[in-house]
Amino acid sequence: MNKPPLGERAVAALIRYESAAAELTRIKKAIVTTLEKCPITIEAYKTFDDKSPLWDNSRVNHHLHQALTATVSDYCSERRLDQEEITDQLTGWDDESEGACPHCLAAWGLILARKDARQEFGNAKRLVRAIGKLAIKASQP
Repeated sequence: MNKPPLGERAVAALIRYESAAAELTRIKKAIVTTLEKCPITIEAYKTFDDKSPLWDNSRVNHHLHQALTATVSDYCSERRLDQEEITDQLTGWDDESEGACPHCLAAWGLILARKDARQEFGNAKRLVRAIGKLAIKASQP
């Protein structure tokens, strides 16, 4: 099996790296934009009162923040909610559920997608470094 020339592999690796970086940036911005649509976030920025229950120190206490910091008792110990439980809380069981928020649920989906994007970005970085090492080795007599 013949490998493409080093130059072609380098260009392909750079394309992969830049695509992964752009996707990661897009997801990060989308998370912020989506969380800004949460009714709690909107109300919190109207008040700016740090002692308000809408704030947790310097963070907005939106539905997603509540789900991520919630704990449950499990066999004589407390633990944080797992991914499925966070999704369930943000989805809500009915229209009356306090933790239900479509905006925070969408942000949670983006956070899960960000994990995959970070993994792809790391793989692309390693590929660029590996090709750089091959180029150094090829340039030495």
